[in-house]
Amino acid sequence: METIIQDSDIYQEIASGRDDVEIWDDNHIEDGWAYWNIVSNSSGVVRKLAYLRIKNNQIQKRTYDEEDDDLWVLVQ
Repeated sequence: METIIQDSDIYQEIASGRDDVEIWDDNHIEDGWAYWNIVSNSSGVVRKLAYLRIKNNQIQKRTYDEEDDDLWVLVQ
């Protein structure tokens, strides 16, 4: 699944021009969704850039609604 993320538009947009971007498996699967993080890892300082879930080659990115509840948006 890491390859699916690397080939995605969202990863290409985030990683463009950067050499500190990594993909980390969240080691969590729920209802068939596998969860992944896109992070920057620069000099030991890690920042989460995106939280994704993948199922059947569909990628969704987590964002939040007005009540601060999870909202999953299709990105590919």
